[in-house]
Amino acid sequence: PGYKCMASYGHLRELNTLKNIQITDATFTPQFTIIDNAIKKKHIEVLRKEITHSREVILATDDDREGEAIAWHICMLFKLNPDSTKRIIFHEITKSAIEQSMRNPSTLNMNIVYAQQARQMIDLFVGFHISPLLWKYIAYNSKNALSAGRCQTPALRLLYDNEKDIRKNPGTKAYKITGYFTNQCIPFELNKDIPTAPPTTPQQEEPVLDFLEYSANNANNHIYTRTNPERTFKTPPQPFTTSRLQQVSSNELHVSPKETMKICQKLYEAGFITYMRTDSNKYSGEFIETAKEYILQKYDEKYLNPNINMHLLGEDNTPTTNTTSKPQPKKTKQQSKTKSKTKHNPNDTIGGAHEAIRPTNIKMPQIDSDKFTPREKKMYKLIWRNTLQSCMSNAEYYSFTAKIQIESSDTTNTQTHSSFYYKYHTEQLIFAGWKIADPSFTPTQPSQSERYYTYLLHLPMKTPVLYKKITATLTIKNQKQHYTEAKLIQLLEEKGIGRPSTFSMLIDKIQEKEYAVKQDVKGQTILCKDYEIEYDDKTRTASDIYEIETSREIGNEKSKLVIQPLGMIVLDFLENHFLSLFDYDFTGRMENDLDKVAKGEKNYNEVCKECLDLITDLVDFTSEPVPETNETDKSDETSTTTSKPRAIIKATKIEYKIDDNHYYIIAKNGPVIKCVQPKTQELLSTPTTLDKSKRGRKPNPKEQITFLSIRKDMQLDIEKLKRGEYKLTDLVDADANTGSPNSKPNENNLGKWEASTQPDQQHDIIIKTGKFGTYAVCGEMKKSLKCFGNRPISNITLEEVVPILFGGSGTTGDQPSNQQSKIVRQITESLSIRDGKYGNYIFYKTQKMKKPRFISLTGFKGNVIEETEDNVKKWIRENCHIDV
Repeated sequence: PGYKCMASYGHLRELNTLKNIQITDATFTPQFTIIDNAIKKKHIEVLRKEITHSREVILATDDDREGEAIAWHICMLFKLNPDSTKRIIFHEITKSAIEQSMRNPSTLNMNIVYAQQARQMIDLFVGFHISPLLWKYIAYNSKNALSAGRCQTPALRLLYDNEKDIRKNPGTKAYKITGYFTNQCIPFELNKDIPTAPPTTPQQEEPVLDFLEYSANNANNHIYTRTNPERTFKTPPQPFTTSRLQQVSSNELHVSPKETMKICQKLYEAGFITYMRTDSNKYSGEFIETAKEYILQKYDEKYLNPNINMHLLGEDNTPTTNTTSKPQPKKTKQQSKTKSKTKHNPNDTIGGAHEAIRPTNIKMPQIDSDKFTPREKKMYKLIWRNTLQSCMSNAEYYSFTAKIQIESSDTTNTQTHSSFYYKYHTEQLIFAGWKIADPSFTPTQPSQSERYYTYLLHLPMKTPVLYKKITATLTIKNQKQHYTEAKLIQLLEEKGIGRPSTFSMLIDKIQEKEYAVKQDVKGQTILCKDYEIEYDDKTRTASDIYEIETSREIGNEKSKLVIQPLGMIVLDFLENHFLSLFDYDFTGRMENDLDKVAKGEKNYNEVCKECLDLITDLVDFTSEPVPETNETDKSDETSTTTSKPRAIIKATKIEYKIDDNHYYIIAKNGPVIKCVQPKTQELLSTPTTLDKSKRGRKPNPKEQITFLSIRKDMQLDIEKLKRGEYKLTDLVDADANTGSPNSKPNENNLGKWEASTQPDQQHDIIIKTGKFGTYAVCGEMKKSLKCFGNRPISNITLEEVVPILFGGSGTTGDQPSNQQSKIVRQITESLSIRDGKYGNYIFYKTQKMKKPRFISLTGFKGNVIEETEDNVKKWIRENCHIDV
């Protein structure tokens, strides 16, 4: 008797190919298969055994689309009736929450299941039909294949559009003016920046010099005024939704969205916080009562938010009439709760069952357990603090703006500078409110602004004030910046691209595909001419204008998402051919339609049909075979998903011409320069070996094709690349390609050398040409290849180089070695032990392999030549993962 809690292990079945979607009379029926994973298959049998011997099964998966779908798959797998099997809902793993859910069970909401299945199908339609075209027209890599996604591509497009804006708007140079006034040396800022003059303007005519001269001539005529003090309020933070938590943790803790969700999953499973995937900004009534009690006990009644009930599930956000003497800021009225439904719906964010992310126990401000990392403890502290502060009252201040205007008896320039004035905003704390729970709050140490408040408040109005100095610092105005992960999440939410639970996955995916990289952005170094004038108290006159010339980096950015050339080229291709499919409005509308499906307001077949019809109008589903990748098990290009006439896509293999002999292309491992040069007469009879992944147009047997590495430190302008405005020297990495980029192609990557003890630690074997001739490089090792004379490096093979690079018995690069003589033991037809400079190594190459593997024997016990063949094969199987 009793209950046994069993983990589901997430999804147990999948929809992995278009062949498993049956389409009949505009009805879409997915056929799911068990995930081909040994652990999941074993767990299914464990669950089957437990279910067989149980009196009742209760479903308790997460309260979202994926959780509802997992519960439905469990019903289907184990023949449970979804209409009668109990389904319990809870949002925190606590005793009271579990008991409450057991007292109020429901059943599966099939509308939510249909919404999840529709999302899967339309994602498959996009991925399986569009991604193969990227492999065909851009590049193919079986390990990390290019992909397009219904939400992934619009997310990348946000970065691309921003990058284009950055290129179009580099900013304008202007001078920021700061005046240090009174004996307190208070920094007042001029209300306007002063733009620089055109480059051809003589220096003496710079507008900033004119202003500083005007300031110097009127040093005693800076008149002080201020506004009347006003009572102002700073409202407490809002409860955490998934999106807002990801943004705040990114900004404050510098934790990525993916890592944020991973940490919160652990905190949730430990019972410390509520469920972390939610759009709701509401708390349960039980929690609000607990929060009230905690605030009253720890602080005082005046620290309790008088409108705390606006955070109550089922309430709108309109504040109640304030019962205290403190005026409250106006708040935006949000939609009131919807009618309750007999079945739960996680998508009802206003008045729905979900709560905002909060601690399960507000009385526990921190985690003391050693089982949690410092980062996990900081995440909990952040959630706890935000929750507490959201339930507290406003912080209250008195504030005013101090102004200093230049008044002059000289009317010549008065009109020119009449619109300029200096300003300084200052405030004084009256009541801390929610700020008292802020770790940076120090009531005994007032801020700089607060220290100046009393002084400026009592400074006589309309009286002259003297400056100590005035500085003019060159800056760049209106310079657009790259997005942070937090900013991208904000934009995804605003445009309705995906849902908060998928934001972290989208951002991670575009980085995994190397479409974008999170990195620091180096600003531009410019020679700055700053200026300064000082006031001499003794002579009561201003100094001359001092010129300060410095070299300064402007526009540095930290931890920003920067789109890469690969991402630009992929997106450019998709925009040219599938703009309507990846349009922001279309993507947002599809998400809204899925929400309507979940609410029972729309049939999921309509959503699937609309998406598939659009794809059908844009691309021809050819029968051309497509290679398999990790992205998809099989690309079903022959699937008869529709009988509607198809439009053939007009596209060609993407390559950008640099000059008559060089093209910018995307190869297997990223962008490269393809070099095409005529073969010499002696090489015309030699077959051309070309990596198909780097091929643009069809190779000509009379041409020699090699590749040059691209600079990693440049920001590619794809429009400039399209127009053919780049020179070869602009693009080629001079360090990676020894010698002049304009000379014959001078680098050829042949393959990798790997250590058996660390198969993930591999070194490329590269042939290069330098001023002293041809040589081979492997890690830190270099070896001359003089024996090949003037032979093109594209025609030197890996098998020829390895015996020279690692060759023992006096082998050098002065003469070609007899590679066969270096075999010391033949294990199989494809595998042998060979002698090298650093000892014996494994040479492995099957007929299907384009390039052999060279594997170190480090870690082998005994003599590999004298050891039995069975023991050698066993060691190779276990350490090198080669089936021999």
